Amino acid sequence: MSDALELDPQMAKWPGLRRYLCPKCYSNVHWVNPKAYPEMRLVSLGCFDDPSAFKITSTVQNQYRPIWCPQLDAANAFEAYPQ
Repeated sequence: MSDALELDPQMAKWPGLRRYLCPKCYSNVHWVNPKAYPEMRLVSLGCFDDPSAFKITSTVQNQYRPIWCPQLDAANAFEAYPQ
């Protein structure tokens, strides 16, 4: 995580939001959103060699899920960030 590039998007709706990107390809790696997900760090599923090793509890931003990507089996699925 120490090599990740930190972005501060300065979004009024999401104070404290921080995004961390891969320094080589600029892909989203992880992020924090203290308003929507207090005390949590969200990690992009594509960052794992074996995503099936983890139990997915929630998916967010499903409105942007590519049509070729199947809906994941999660207890909570949100089209956008929960309000």
